[in-house]
Parts: sequence; C-alpha cells; structure tokens
Amino acid sequence: MTEIRQITKDNAYDAVAPDDFPAMMEVDRYNARSTAFDKIISATHDHFWDPLDVKYIDFTEPFDLENQMIMPEEMVPELKLPCVQALDRKSQVKLANESARWALSSILHGEQGALNLSASLCHILRDPGAQEYAANQTREEARHVTAFAKYVQARWGKPLPVGTTLGGLLTDIVRAPEVYKKIVGMQMLVEGLAMGAFATLYAKSNDPLLVKLTQLVMTDEAFHHKFGKIWADRTIPNLSQEEQNIIEDWAAECFQTLLFNLVNPEQKQVIYGEFGLDWQK
Repeated sequence: MTEIRQITKDNAYDAVAPDDFPAMMEVDRYNARSTAFDKIISATHDHFWDPLDVKYIDFTEPFDLENQMIMPEEMVPELKLPCVQALDRKSQVKLANESARWALSSILHGEQGALNLSASLCHILRDPGAQEYAANQTREEARHVTAFAKYVQARWGKPLPVGTTLGGLLTDIVRAPEVYKKIVGMQMLVEGLAMGAFATLYAKSNDPLLVKLTQLVMTDEAFHHKFGKIWADRTIPNLSQEEQNIIEDWAAECFQTLLFNLVNPEQKQVIYGEFGLDWQK
C-alpha cells in the first residue's frame, strides 16, 4: 500500500488515515480545538437558506425553454458555428438550452463532489474545530445538491451524465487521503472556478429562477473558499521547495483537467447528436 504523505504545517489541518477512527477518540484531542474556523462556523446562521422552502426560492417559476435561451446568445459558443447557424431558430434555442443543461449538470455533479469531499474531511481531520467546519460545509453542499437537482428537474427533468474528465477529477479528489489534495483541488480550484461560474450565471442568465439560485449559493461558497484560504495562509509560507513543488504540480494537474472539461467539445458530445452535429468536425 502506498504511504500517505500529509503536508501539514498547522495543527488545525493535522489528519489521520480515513480508517483510523480510534484516533478520534483520544481524550486529549477533544480539548485541542483550534479557533481558526470559529468565525466562519458562527456565520453559518447568517447565510442560511432552504431550497425546499418557497420563502427562499420557488422552483415552480416558469420559463419558456422553447423560445427563450437561458443564457444570452453570446455566451453559447456553438451558436457561432456555421453548421449551427444553418439550423432553424427553435433548434438553435434548444441547442443553447441543452448546452446550459450540460453546464448546470456539471455544476450539480461538482456540488455532489463537494458534499462527499466535505464529509470525507470529517473522517481525517483531527482538530474538532476543523471537523465542525467540514460538517457545516457538508450540510451546505447538501442543500446545493438539492437546489441544483430541483432546478434541473424543473427545466429538463433530469441532469446529463457527468463527463469523463470532470467525473474522474472529482473521484480522485474525494478519494484522496491527503488533506492538501482535497483542499487545493476542491476548496481552492473547484470552488474558485464555481464562484466565477455562479457570478456569470447571476449576471447574465435570462432565467430569474437561476439568477436567484446562484445568488443564494454564492452566499455559501464564499465561506467554503475561505476555508481553503486559511489553509493556504498557514501552509504555503512554511513549505520546503520539495513540498511546494508537490502542491504546485497537483494544482496544475487539477486546473488543466478543469480547463479541459470547460473547453473540450468531446465532453459535451452527449448533447450534439440530437441536432445532427459531430463533435469531431
């Protein structure tokens, strides 16, 4: 079995193996709680919302998918292709909305990854404060999964399958026993890119329901990214050159994978067949 190498520069991020539950029952651990996460834990109540309560968001709000694009035309790169421009208007609208469906399905899969990753941190982080924060984030990611699932259901019935690139990366991050891989991969890169995506959807979407949803989700995600920033502030300045190289290589690998998922038509091929389009041409 490959040895797990944790790169820990602060006791708040000290970790044990995922199957080492006895370490969690060591009596001295309970009183060795870091205060690093207390503010973001306390703030949980300030940004509470419930995707199942219409006082916060109503998923029955209608939208004309046949005649209106969820995102503006300039945000749909396929519409610039001559083969797509040759389609009739309703087909162009449908393709644009299927592209939005693919993007929102990817976001949903990403939120599921964030949920499972946050839960996995509870199994390995020794610090009670870090565990409590991870448990809070798990709860918030769970409501994101519920919310995006309900949005996709309201607009299309069900999500599209996860692409192999994104699915593989999420699986690697969730399964990784190393804390740095989880935090760099999810809290910093995936969550950071997600915030950019949510900001774009909030600013540009033609669907008021999606605008409201992303507004609510962003209130949570800012705190999730903060957890990664605390790790970076306490870790990066204290790394050896070798450790820095290891973390930078992992960050580059994750970013390259995410970029590939965003721009590669192979990952979106599931939506093209209906319109007679070949992703390879």
